Amino acid sequence: MRTLAWIGVLVLGLIVILYIVAFTPIGNAMLKPFVENKINKELAIQSKVNTFLLTMDSFEISLELDDANHMEAKGSYSLFSKAFDAVFALDLKHLET
Repeated sequence: MRTLAWIGVLVLGLIVILYIVAFTPIGNAMLKPFVENKINKELAIQSKVNTFLLTMDSFEISLELDDANHMEAKGSYSLFSKAFDAVFALDLKHLET
């Protein structure tokens, strides 16, 4: 019985840690460098993530591609119904980059 209680506490602790890392401002600050590195790797240009906010039902990201090109995305999503609603704003002054 004691082993089952320890397993339950461990599983609950992992769920709490996952929630904190994924959906709180503290966790978002920890994830921001990983997201920025992944974007830089995929785009092959040096960009900077200005804003990265992820909550249980919404997200917001602001990306500075270079001095003249910016992108913002805001929206909401539902993991359970797999619904996704987003608004993108692009400010591209130098398309050649």
